[in-house]
Amino acid sequence: MALDFKSALASVKEKGNPDFPTECLYWLLQNVRRMPTFEAGDQKDSPDDCRDFLLAQAKRQFGEMAETVFRSWTLVDGSRLFAALHLLSEMGALHLSPRDTLENFARGRAFFSEDKHED
Repeated sequence: MALDFKSALASVKEKGNPDFPTECLYWLLQNVRRMPTFEAGDQKDSPDDCRDFLLAQAKRQFGEMAETVFRSWTLVDGSRLFAALHLLSEMGALHLSPRDTLENFARGRAFFSEDKHED
């Protein structure tokens, strides 16, 4: 069982990580725990569902700055998202399902298009 939210946040803050800013790990932990299937204890979501949910949350919370925030946190694709989630799992902050593998997360598309819109 994953740590309660308060203990999980304390673990993230205590252990830290040079690859991801603490605020990134806090945000991920808070939002992964908001996924409807997380609350139900149901692990039916695919890595694509997780990515899509987190991107939608980022766009709601950060608006037009979502891409800038994710890039500053180096969350640019599924493999980086997996690395952050795996780190949270190692800290005891959440549990990954058996299908939550680097290969499954890395298969997904990039979070943001590399193409910039021309006005």
